[in-house]
Amino acid sequence: MPLRNAALAFARMADPRGLPPGLAEACRRVVAAMQAHPEMVGGTGRFDTDLMRQMAPRLFCKGGAEGYYAWGCCRTPRQAVPWVWACR
Repeated sequence: MPLRNAALAFARMADPRGLPPGLAEACRRVVAAMQAHPEMVGGTGRFDTDLMRQMAPRLFCKGGAEGYYAWGCCRTPRQAVPWVWACR
């Protein structure tokens, strides 16, 4: 997956406003599942797992097999603008 596409996916998951209702709900469910069970995202003792545990419920992240890493910070009442960071 190109890095641009991964960043776009994380941006949409961080703030699904404007997506069709079913897709927006799917984004919210995926992020909630990642945050509730970070060990299922990266495994035990992994950086992304530990980071999500420490930053819950704001941050979700995932490293990719192709050497990329992406973080998404969800929109909250205190943070009106979500942010995404992706690198390879």
